[in-house]
Amino acid sequence: MAIITLGLEVLFGTEEAWPSINPVIAAIVAGIFLLIAAFLLLLRYSYRLKEAKIKADQLFLFKAKKIGLSNYQFKILRGMVDILKLNDPNPILSNKTLYEKAIGSFLSYLSETSQEGETAISACRDIITIHEKIFNPSTYRKPMQSLRELEPGALVALFSEQQDACIAKVITTDNSTLSLQLFRKEGIPATLARGKAALYIWRTGDAEYNTEVDIKNISGNIITVSYSDTLARGKEVRLPYLDVMIPCQLTIEIKTETNGEEEVSSETTTAGMIYRINENEAVVRLAAKIDYGKNYALSFTIDDFHIKFLCRILAEKSIQEENAFFITFRFLEGTDVARNVLKRYISEHLADS
Repeated sequence: MAIITLGLEVLFGTEEAWPSINPVIAAIVAGIFLLIAAFLLLLRYSYRLKEAKIKADQLFLFKAKKIGLSNYQFKILRGMVDILKLNDPNPILSNKTLYEKAIGSFLSYLSETSQEGETAISACRDIITIHEKIFNPSTYRKPMQSLRELEPGALVALFSEQQDACIAKVITTDNSTLSLQLFRKEGIPATLARGKAALYIWRTGDAEYNTEVDIKNISGNIITVSYSDTLARGKEVRLPYLDVMIPCQLTIEIKTETNGEEEVSSETTTAGMIYRINENEAVVRLAAKIDYGKNYALSFTIDDFHIKFLCRILAEKSIQEENAFFITFRFLEGTDVARNVLKRYISEHLADS
């Protein structure tokens, strides 16, 4: 103890007091350290939020591609997410209420901005098609014969004679009328109250339909229309194609008669290459022209699984210089296992594209 005291006396002198810390300076220094610590914590938290948002956006894009949305349809869905101000966009893919909540505002946004080459009917088509792909996915649905076959919850588009556009949800149906809930930020257009409107339907796995209906009653955002006797079926709803190069075999059964009595069957097989494919169709390149009006068996291999579909020709395009024929086939029959393998293959590769 004496040695320590002697050392202090030599350092400060026998009459000098211990140096004291200024409380203000100490507080400032402590505050600076606290601010630095808080800044680092906020920076770390911000980085984690940014990382979580990137992962959520990547998952959102993956799911959108998996259900078959086109690039333009994905932009529409992304715009609806922005309107709702969702930090995580994925809930809109599972929550109908969220999607429907954004429809009216998004239609208003489209009407206020100039969409080059875009019309109200194509915008409504894409909005309804996105809804169908998310909440009513289906490879095939039986064609409709009447508006009475519409199910509650289905979305339709209404257009007045002045081309005012609305999207509506089917609420109830009875023997003579159809009740619809309109999604529109500004309310129901006055032009719809003048008697008639054009009604459009787009169904996944089926086609688009249109008809003319009479407006019977309007109450709030609920509009009641009468059934139409005619329902025009338009072009079929097409699923997105995946660009591929898959070797394939095309087989047709040929039946011949022997002496007018016995019928003999034989098969001819042609090699080809599948260039584009979706769950229902394939575009095949062949070196020779084939006949329309016949059913063919298309065989190919995916992920070591042999797939075979009975199919028919939808369209043909020939390139004379290359002696090539591009035939679009529609799948008619195939096993559930084959369809599931093809569907999984397309979903995985669309997500990567």
